[in-house]
Amino acid sequence: MLGENRNIPRRETPGRETNPGPSCCKATVLPTSPLCRFYLSTVRLIVVSGAFTVIPPNQSRRSEIKAVAQKEEEELQRWKETHKPPPLQLNPERLGGGDVTLAEARQRQFTDLKCFKIQKKLKKEDMDKKRRQEEEEELQKMKAKQREKSECLKKMREQEDERRREQLHQDHIRSAWDQVHLALTTVSLS
Repeated sequence: MLGENRNIPRRETPGRETNPGPSCCKATVLPTSPLCRFYLSTVRLIVVSGAFTVIPPNQSRRSEIKAVAQKEEEELQRWKETHKPPPLQLNPERLGGGDVTLAEARQRQFTDLKCFKIQKKLKKEDMDKKRRQEEEEELQKMKAKQREKSECLKKMREQEDERRREQLHQDHIRSAWDQVHLALTTVSLS
């Protein structure tokens, strides 16, 4: 009954009858070539059962790993024992200070709490002031950068205007000469 409820893969050994269990747990040995079977029978046996594959551990490798782990565990325990902190030796004294009464301790707590609230408020104000100052500096930098850009664009516009005026002036002079020349030619023709 117990073997029927559990999906435990079973190892098949040739020449030996085993309880096959339910049909879903029928074990098969992989791979099927005779050479591989011989190799697996000498080393270890891989068993497939439904969706599960059971690969038995390599015993020599497993024992080596266990030996190394046990050795490291012992070394760790020895290290812990050698580096164990010594016991603490303190002279006994009253909590909250030497000769402080309960009323004095409560008064000190109350003043500390008041000071803490004030200090927290002052610290917050300082942080806000510092943040505002940093934002103002950043804004001033951005304004200076934009001012430089606008001045550069203004200079470029002035240079372009000057170039255009000069070109127009030359065109005016040329057209004036053309008009004078035209007038002279019309006068000479008439």
